Amino acid sequence: MADGIIDTISARSVRASLRAVDLQPHRTRFWKTARLNAQFMGRAVRILWCYTYAEHLARRGYWVVCTDERPNFQVLERVPIRRAKPGHIEQREFEYKRHGTITVLVFLIVHSGQMEAVCFPNKSAVHYTEALRHFRRRHRHLKGAYLIHDGDSTHTGDCTPG
Repeated sequence: MADGIIDTISARSVRASLRAVDLQPHRTRFWKTARLNAQFMGRAVRILWCYTYAEHLARRGYWVVCTDERPNFQVLERVPIRRAKPGHIEQREFEYKRHGTITVLVFLIVHSGQMEAVCFPNKSAVHYTEALRHFRRRHRHLKGAYLIHDGDSTHTGDCTPG
C-alpha cells in the first residue's frame, strides 16, 4: 500500500502471505561476524592449549583458572509460604525485599571443575585485582596459574596483574 502497488489489503491476507513463504518479520536474532585475524587465532590457540593440558599442568603445580563476573546481581529476600510436598512445588509470595546489588566473581579451576566465588559491592579493576590476590594467597602451594578471562576493561586495567 505504501508503494502504491495496491489500494488496500487485509491483515488476514498479509498473515496468509507471510505464512505461505515462512517469513516472521516480528522475530529477530543477533549474530556476531567472526573476525578471524592472526592475533585472534594466536590467542585462541594459547587458550585451547591451556584447556587441553589443564590436568597435565595441575600435576606439575600449575592451575588453569577461568574467571568471569556477574555484575549488578540483585540480592532478594523472598519468604516461602508453602513448602514443597509430594506432588507439589514450593510456592513463594510474589513480593520480595530488595537488599541491593552485588558483583559475583567466579573462579573455575579447569582440571577439577571446582568453582570458587567472591562477592563485592561493584565491578571494578581494583576489586578484580584484589580478588586475584586473595585467590593466589588461598592457593600458595601452586607454582603458578594460567588465568583466562575476557577482554573487559576491569580485567585489562593498569592495576590488573599481567
